[in-house]
Amino acid sequence: MLSVSGDEKVDTLREAVLRGEITWHCWWDGGRDGAICTRSHVDAWPTIYLLDAKGVIRDKELGAEDVTPIIEGLIREAKR
Repeated sequence: MLSVSGDEKVDTLREAVLRGEITWHCWWDGGRDGAICTRSHVDAWPTIYLLDAKGVIRDKELGAEDVTPIIEGLIREAKR
């Protein structure tokens, strides 16, 4: 799992990491208008892209939906 932070201040991200709220790879994009967010057309927070075992985007979720069933399906598919 990886993520891109749209926080305006890098310290906000650093503090979340130190508190153990983020335990995966996360890049800071310099705010919501950063290059990664802009190129990926991110306009809602959080935006979650789910990739399959080949790196193909299989789903895009907006908001804090539970993506567990989708991830479990992708894992089952990858095991075949």
